[in-house]
Amino acid sequence: MIDRSKSAELGLPHGTNGRTRRSGPGLAMLLASVAILCMCAGAQEYKTDYWMDAADRHMQNGSLEEAMIAYDRALQLEPEHIGAWNQKAVAHQVLSQRAFQKALDLSKSWLDRDPDDPLAWQSMGAALDGLYRDEEADEAYLRSIQLLNQRLEKDPTDGESWFLKAENYANMKMNEEAIWAYDRVIELDHRPRLLDAWNTKAIFLAAMGRYDESLLASEEALKIDPKSETARVNKGYVLRKLGLESGAENYAA
Repeated sequence: MIDRSKSAELGLPHGTNGRTRRSGPGLAMLLASVAILCMCAGAQEYKTDYWMDAADRHMQNGSLEEAMIAYDRALQLEPEHIGAWNQKAVAHQVLSQRAFQKALDLSKSWLDRDPDDPLAWQSMGAALDGLYRDEEADEAYLRSIQLLNQRLEKDPTDGESWFLKAENYANMKMNEEAIWAYDRVIELDHRPRLLDAWNTKAIFLAAMGRYDESLLASEEALKIDPKSETARVNKGYVLRKLGLESGAENYAA
């Protein structure tokens, strides 16, 4: 639930070493077409075991992206292959750990530049969460909240700070505190975050078994955006929990 307004700071740079020589466009297109045709023909001939073996070799070499492609090929041929699903999940997990570590490194660099940025602390908390370092994550979230409180002491009508505070509470699974902070966003009618505040409040209320309140929150979200997928899914879920199956049919499962 981390705020994404500075997601660019956590992106990975792309580039080349400047040594690549470019072929003419005609030759490049021809080579690409031949390669695609060969891949398609080969994919039809190869069986599941071939792709599983290839994927396992990629895993052993640390080529996780290539392993994922090979597992997907195996699953195209045999969609219920349990081993392929399990190994694909393992590859996903390893890749996610690498990504969270990169996010943590970038968050630390961000904090080196601005140690009093609450969003940087929140970003660090999310990265630590992803690395299963829960206590450190909570410390980062709490530091973010402390800094946001300083802003709110100066300006209690700062809707963005209330929203970020709610997100930090949400990340720590402090549902009551998160709902309380989301309510401040709603009371202030902070438009940039209003839909998210209603939607997240609705989800937490549903998780706490407060279905009537959750339904009302989802309906408020739908007033803002009738096409909100989050609001529609939650409303359908809550209606079913309330035994209103006929009403739930109109909403996504």
